[in-house]
This record gives sequence, structure tokens and C-alpha cells, in this order.
Amino acid sequence: MKRLLITAIAAIAVASPAAAAPTLHRDVQGRWCTDGSVQLWEYTDANCAPENAITVKPDRYEGWEFGCRITAVKKTFDRDIIASTKTMGAWVARVNATCSGIDCEWQEQMTMYVEKGTLFMRDRNVYRRKGSAC
Repeated sequence: MKRLLITAIAAIAVASPAAAAPTLHRDVQGRWCTDGSVQLWEYTDANCAPENAITVKPDRYEGWEFGCRITAVKKTFDRDIIASTKTMGAWVARVNATCSGIDCEWQEQMTMYVEKGTLFMRDRNVYRRKGSAC
């Protein structure tokens, strides 16, 4: 009986939201393309050139020769963002990530949200670089 109780407590602890990995909301997930601006990504179809694309997944985002694993996400709802032409308010994620590329590792923080079909990556702060190519 005691062993069953311990097993049940462990299962609840593993399944609790506090134990879950940080994830991004669905609005920002998908494949996005840019015209070269670091701050602004626009949604695109599969015809986007790989060097201009970023793919956002629930727990990471990846681009041309780099990948970032999300380490923390703080989500808030901002009523001042224009979600679409008829809707006000959008989810905003403050993201911390650990990234790596060719011979380089770094950490970054940014704010991500979608406004009128455009993914915004604002207030991007890159810090703690290490590696020969940084």
C-alpha cells in the first residue's frame, strides 16, 4: 500500500504543469519568413528560401545553421496588440533560449507575438556568447 501511494504521488508530480517544459503558444508556431530584418518575420508558404526562414515549434525555434532550445516562457495577454482587422488583443511570450550554431553558443531573450499575421520578435537581447565563430 505504501509503495502504491509513493508511485501515485510520483505520477502526479511528473504530470503536473510545473514539471512540464516551457512551451510557446500556437499563434507563434509554424514556418515564418523574413526579408532580412532580424526583428520582423512574416508568415510564408513552403517556397521561402531556407536562409530566410525560421521554424517555431512548441519548445524550440530553428533557422539557417542555428537552433535555439527554449528554457523559459512567460505568457501574457496584451489587449493593445491588433490581432486581426476585427480583433484586439494577442498572446505575448517573453522567451529565454539557449542557442547554438556553427562553432558558437549563446543565450538570448526576446518578446514574441503575432500581429495581423506577422510574427514579431522584439527586444531581442543576445548575451553570454562562447565559441570561435561568435
